[in-house]
Amino acid sequence: MCHKTEQFHLVRARHLGTQENIGGTPKYRACVDFRAMNYVTKFNTYPIPVFQEASASLHGSRYFTTLDCQSGFWQVPIKEEQRDHTGFTVHSRNYEFTRLAFGLSNSPSNLKRLMDIVFRKITGTHCWIFIDDLIVFSNTAEEQS
Repeated sequence: MCHKTEQFHLVRARHLGTQENIGGTPKYRACVDFRAMNYVTKFNTYPIPVFQEASASLHGSRYFTTLDCQSGFWQVPIKEEQRDHTGFTVHSRNYEFTRLAFGLSNSPSNLKRLMDIVFRKITGTHCWIFIDDLIVFSNTAEEQS
């Protein structure tokens, strides 16, 4: 098990694949096949925006800032009573996610709902949210700051 993952409390015991980030530091992403669980999951129908539809409101804006919530899924805790559903086994050890996992069918919509709550006062008028990415738009530099 990758000690960094356990250190940051993303999982309780499991194996992670790595890939190099810009700058050579490892970037960790859990690789768990949740297809069987997703098959029996009741889908969250929270809407995920289509960029082409949202981009129409950007017309006329002159200043843009794009933001990416670093490890956005991993910022959202999973309820204690739901964690056992994310379990997996590596080298005879059992693990479960403590944070929202990639590959769960409802992870994108749950994160999008949270982002909409946090940015509810400016979504649509000053920013658009695409799961864990934001684009902030305005007509002037003053508005942008």
